[in-house]
Amino acid sequence: MARRLYDPGPVKRALRSLGARVVLLLTVALLPIGAIALYQTHEVRQQAELRVALALQALTESAVRNERTMLQNADGVMAHAGAAMALMADDPVTCTQLMQRFLSGNPEFVFFAFSRTGERSDCMSSADPDMRGIAQIESSFWDKPERNVTADFRGRGGEPLIIMTYPVTRSDRMIGALRLAITLSALQAPSNSLEEDGEGPVELITFNREGTVLTSTTGLADVAEKLPRDDRLADFVGQNAFSFTGDNNKGERRAFALVPILPGTLYALGAYGGSTASLGPVGMPVPAWVFPILMWVVSLIVAYTAIEHLVIRHIRRLQREMLEFTKNRRPPEPSHAPDKPQELRDIDAAFLTMTETLLHDEAEMENAMHEKIVLLREVHHRVKNNLQLISSIMNMKMRKTSDPETIRILKRLQKRVLGLARVHQGLYEAQNFNSLDITDLANAILEEMEQMTADSRKPVQIIREINPVALFPDQAVPLSLLLSEATTNAIKFADAPEGDTPWIKVEIYADEPDHACLVISNSIDMTTPETAGNRGLGRQLITAFNSQLEGELNITRENGVYKVAVRFKVASVVPAPRDY
Repeated sequence: MARRLYDPGPVKRALRSLGARVVLLLTVALLPIGAIALYQTHEVRQQAELRVALALQALTESAVRNERTMLQNADGVMAHAGAAMALMADDPVTCTQLMQRFLSGNPEFVFFAFSRTGERSDCMSSADPDMRGIAQIESSFWDKPERNVTADFRGRGGEPLIIMTYPVTRSDRMIGALRLAITLSALQAPSNSLEEDGEGPVELITFNREGTVLTSTTGLADVAEKLPRDDRLADFVGQNAFSFTGDNNKGERRAFALVPILPGTLYALGAYGGSTASLGPVGMPVPAWVFPILMWVVSLIVAYTAIEHLVIRHIRRLQREMLEFTKNRRPPEPSHAPDKPQELRDIDAAFLTMTETLLHDEAEMENAMHEKIVLLREVHHRVKNNLQLISSIMNMKMRKTSDPETIRILKRLQKRVLGLARVHQGLYEAQNFNSLDITDLANAILEEMEQMTADSRKPVQIIREINPVALFPDQAVPLSLLLSEATTNAIKFADAPEGDTPWIKVEIYADEPDHACLVISNSIDMTTPETAGNRGLGRQLITAFNSQLEGELNITRENGVYKVAVRFKVASVVPAPRDY
């Protein structure tokens, strides 16, 4: 009987496959390499971003170089003037001359003035009425006097001016403030256009400590749209140079670079677009983790393809050959695949040798089995012939004797001998010695019994209900003998009331999966007492045959029916030989 292999299902079968395990092991092997690659890619990206950020800061520094030089120069001038004002602030004439001298030495400045604390200015480089308003310092400045830079549009002809305010102290006491005006055109003259090579900022904005925009290379009309959306300019005050990315208020993606012009007072903010808007390295638009993933996927594809081509497809072919050999015992054809690994060639050769050995051994076993079957058929045939010879000898003895009792005993003995002969005839006619269907054998025995009752003066009706039951010969023989003996007794003692025909009923059927039953019933005349013959040799033989079957014997006599019932377990393997 072929063993049925456990089927784990398609999912577990796929997970247990060679390909899946190779993928798992390769994933574990590539995990450290992937982690190193991810770390290195991250580091390279960070270094590239840092270089881009530094480059943007350098570009912004270059774009505001002229403004820084001029404003730092102005800051130095105001520092020297502040020191002088501490000595001559009380002399307006000398102060005015000093303002004019400072202005003549620095033609980029258009106005210079000193104002006492809370008073109008009486010390200025020019008495031009258009400029006198610039000298007046707002009262809010005196509440918190700090160096500051603002924009003013009160220059000659409405020309924009950049106003620098510088507090002046004497002995740590505020005495006034200096104001210096620079025209915007003079401040931006050397850098009035962006870089011609396209790498300069899209917008360049300067703002003071309050976050007020002073200048913009694209004009002040729409400067609010060019500022960072999520940051206030005042929040950048006090910080060193740095770069960041974000959207402006117009929704455009920009990279911003902040550069201090006068730390704590004036700052420049450059906005960059194009490939620099992400602060990422050029040519790396994808995240850093994509490259290790791609490396892992490509490695898996290459490894799985190699395993599939070199191993798995040959194993599948070998599996098909094994299944084909299991079904029809056809040996496989030798494989001559040139790309097959040597180890698989050795497995193929071993399998081919195994199939040839199995076929040779099976052929020898079939020959030996055939010889045994022929021998067993001959044995059963000769035993049947010998039993028939004994029956013939008994016939000769019965013809030579005139004693009725002797004749009766010999006939009874002859029936038992013929019953044995019938069993051996059924055995040598059977196609399978390991499993014998009791149906044909039982019907043949009952047909002979019917023939005997037909020839006798006492007709008996025989009712048969024989169902197929497969038995090993070691159980079929005692069951057939028990059937013959019990049926003979039933025919002998079958009786019925006046006017009725005696009958016997024979039943053979399977009871539950592993049991079988033989039931022989016959009619009796309840007015006739039980005879002593029912406890004679026939009963002893029935008990002996039941003992060989290891069955349960039940004999009853009620309601005009005499019943012999035997229930036994059908052997699932060939029983061991026993001596009786």
